[in-house]
Amino acid sequence: MDTHKERRVPQERTEAIVLKAIDFSESSSIVTFFTPDRGRLTCMAKGVKRPKSQLAGLLDTFNRVELLYLWKESRAVQQMTDGTLLERYAGIKENLDKSIYGAFLIEMMYRIAHENEPSHDLFGEYVDGMAGLDVWTGEVCMHVCWQAYRLLTVSGFSPTLRECCQCGKETSKDVAFSYDGGVTCPACAADVRIDQGTYQTLLAIGDGTECPRLKGGEKVFQLLRYFTSRQLECDFRSARVIEQMVNA
Repeated sequence: MDTHKERRVPQERTEAIVLKAIDFSESSSIVTFFTPDRGRLTCMAKGVKRPKSQLAGLLDTFNRVELLYLWKESRAVQQMTDGTLLERYAGIKENLDKSIYGAFLIEMMYRIAHENEPSHDLFGEYVDGMAGLDVWTGEVCMHVCWQAYRLLTVSGFSPTLRECCQCGKETSKDVAFSYDGGVTCPACAADVRIDQGTYQTLLAIGDGTECPRLKGGEKVFQLLRYFTSRQLECDFRSARVIEQMVNA
């Protein structure tokens, strides 16, 4: 019996998004990726911080890469062996608003994606959205709201928009919003009342296969931010940074 073959760890190749990297040692980092086949995937990147490392710059947040790693079912942190940069999204990284709002989407993916769970539709939606944001010339906040809504929809968390999320009654005027489910009628409990302009913007975002070129995305962002926090039972550090930027 060839015991060497039994112990061999298979190498896998996948497209991936860099969600975050933390220092492990003077030369190595632990990197969390979002992948289509294994969802959230954590890898040890040995030697990546060395000045002459071929992987230097590859593992920046936002980057879309081709990742090679050794997969072993019994361990939580896999071993990265190589990688190739596919897209660095320069249009996002070199624009302050895009990079700050984009960090919210990165946090969303970290929370929504599960370890070792295929996420092909979610991955495709995220990549398409970031490609659009990279070249977007309209209001950045609006595009991020549109992306966030589509990610929530694909992952099964999207808010109800056209009828009360509590009683099912069709809504049109005098609407409010519940972070537990979405739009509500005047008779049902809600977290915040919303004006007609904000409601119409919500509908445009929810109905559009392309991001609407509208203004006033900040109010919608606040609704989606708190809705997402309630659904995923977490707070978003990036949302606090955005709030500070808007109020500065």
